[in-house]
Amino acid sequence: MSKLLFLVLTGCLAAILPVSTADASDTIVLRQPPQRMIVRLPHRREESVKETPAPISPRSVRGALDERIRSMFNRAIDPSTGRVTVASADKAGVGYLVGQFDEIDRNKDGSLTFSEVKGFLDAQSPIAKPASEGSVQMIE
Repeated sequence: MSKLLFLVLTGCLAAILPVSTADASDTIVLRQPPQRMIVRLPHRREESVKETPAPISPRSVRGALDERIRSMFNRAIDPSTGRVTVASADKAGVGYLVGQFDEIDRNKDGSLTFSEVKGFLDAQSPIAKPASEGSVQMIE
């Protein structure tokens, strides 16, 4: 197809076909954001991101369990008394304390202190009662 024929056909089509104008709502204008809005994060080296986890030991496990007991107790505590009651534990969604409340409440005063909760849970911990040498079967 020659260039002249192409130009003639394009001109004829442009004259015949209706021209539609676009509304302003049909267009999208993309612009560069202002410099004050561009945030650049500092470049981090790959070596600084890597962290070696702490080795697992009875002491680290005991510390993690103590933190978990403290957070559960703090979540279930009644702010007015500073102790855990059946109602406050139920309201906080700590069902374990509700179900075991009578066993945990050693002095039977109707509320739990942190030492009562920790003492009860520590007594059930396998860390407090390590397995005897004969009860563990070694498979080689």
